[in-house]
Amino acid sequence: MKSATFTFNVTGDSYSELQEKADAIVVEFLRDEDSEQEHLDVNNLESFFSVDYDMTVDENQDMEVDSDYRAQVTSRIKPRR
Repeated sequence: MKSATFTFNVTGDSYSELQEKADAIVVEFLRDEDSEQEHLDVNNLESFFSVDYDMTVDENQDMEVDSDYRAQVTSRIKPRR
């Protein structure tokens, strides 16, 4: 992979929880894209990839979701050389 950009949504009660969930989604995406990335997890993500996030955070209005905030996340992922 040279680079990837994709958009997804997460919910959480704090910015750090939103960030953790975004990291987990990116790791899952990278594992699905490349079977050689089985060793990848949220703890070593930054060692192998440069990941930049743009988050648009709003108060959660969906009563079916038990979180204070929702965020639309755009992530830009590039492998480290």
